[in-house]
Amino acid sequence: MVIKNIINNYSMDIKVEKMPKSQIKVTVTLNEADTQKYMEKAAKQVSEMVNVPGFRKGNVPLDVLKKHVKEGAIEAHMIDLAIPDTYSEAVKNENLQVVSRPKVEIKSQDPLVYDAIVAIYPEVKISGHDKIKIKEEKVELDKNDVENVLKDIEKRHATYVKVDREAKKGDRVEIDFEGFDEGGASLENTSSKHHPVIIGDGMLVK
Repeated sequence: MVIKNIINNYSMDIKVEKMPKSQIKVTVTLNEADTQKYMEKAAKQVSEMVNVPGFRKGNVPLDVLKKHVKEGAIEAHMIDLAIPDTYSEAVKNENLQVVSRPKVEIKSQDPLVYDAIVAIYPEVKISGHDKIKIKEEKVELDKNDVENVLKDIEKRHATYVKVDREAKKGDRVEIDFEGFDEGGASLENTSSKHHPVIIGDGMLVK
C-alpha cells in the first residue's frame, strides 16, 4: 500500500491498494479548494448552454445557475471534468502500468473523493534460472560448409548485367509460364510474366 501527496496544478492525496487478480484500487482525494475550482469550471461550461434572464451566457453565478438547471447537473459535470484529469495524473505520478479502463466509484463530491479499480500488469517472479546449465556443443565446420555459405552470400548480393549469348548455368533469365489441368484448361493463379529464374538452382526466384 502506498500513500503519496502530490502538489501540481492541483493538490490531491493518492492511496494505492493492491487487490487480487492483478488489480489495484486507486483512491484519489482532492482538497476543497481544488474541488471548488472544478465546480466553477463546470458551472461556466453549463452556463454557456442555458439562457438565464439578466446574465450573459458563461457568466452566471453558481447559486443562480443551480436554480435554472436540473438538480445535480453541475455536480455531475464537475465529476466528468475532474476525474479524467486527476486519474491520469495519479497514474502518471505513481508510475502505474494499467491495462484496462478504471471502474470508478464516487465516495464524496465535496471534497471530491473517488475509488478507481483498474487492472495492471501481473508481477512475474522467476526463480531457479541461475541453476539452469546448458551443455555447450562443439560445432565443427569443414571447407565445404564455408564455401557453401560464401556462395550463398555471393548469390544474395550479386548484380546482373545483360549479355548477348546463349544462357548457361548460373545465369539469371526471365520466363513466362502458365499452368494447365489434364484437360488443357488454364489453371487460375498459375501464370506469370517475366518471372526471374537462376538456371541450375532448381527453384524459382521469389
